[in-house]
Amino acid sequence: TATDSLTIITGCTLEWNGVNETMTLNSSVQGLGRFCFVNKTSLADGNYTYRVFANDSANNTAASATRHAFVDTTGPTVSFVTPTPANDTYTVGYVYVNVTATDTSNILGGNCTLEWNGVNETIQMNSSINGNSRFCFVNKTSLSNANYTYRVFANDSVNNSAASATRHATVDTTPPEINFVT
Repeated sequence: TATDSLTIITGCTLEWNGVNETMTLNSSVQGLGRFCFVNKTSLADGNYTYRVFANDSANNTAASATRHAFVDTTGPTVSFVTPTPANDTYTVGYVYVNVTATDTSNILGGNCTLEWNGVNETIQMNSSINGNSRFCFVNKTSLSNANYTYRVFANDSVNNSAASATRHATVDTTPPEINFVT
């Protein structure tokens, strides 16, 4: 809202990342004030700065403070890293799950979620690898002989999320039998 105590507001201009754009002037507000608006849509992910200029009928101009907006519509990428076993691997009693979560906006959230055989459990997101990547890991131990399916979800601080590929591991702790044939 732009107001003036003596004359009517005649125009508003939006300065968006250093480029001026005309704003729509709407009905008056309590006498000499006016609503000015513009709808910014389909913005690419990134940082934006903006401020608004208002003019009155006496050709006086005022400017708002500069503000900042950040658009992030993309979730992080989640990738398995060593020592996570390859997909469709046989293992003995445990599965070590280790992922790297990377977000170009550098605002990763604080947790990863492991989906283990359809059941979710939170695993802690650990220290930064290079500013925009962090790692999450858990060692699933004392596992029974069975087939296991797992994947890991990560989110950024504006709640965009992504998941790793689904992996399968078979735990087999039973040694083979040896029979002599005569």
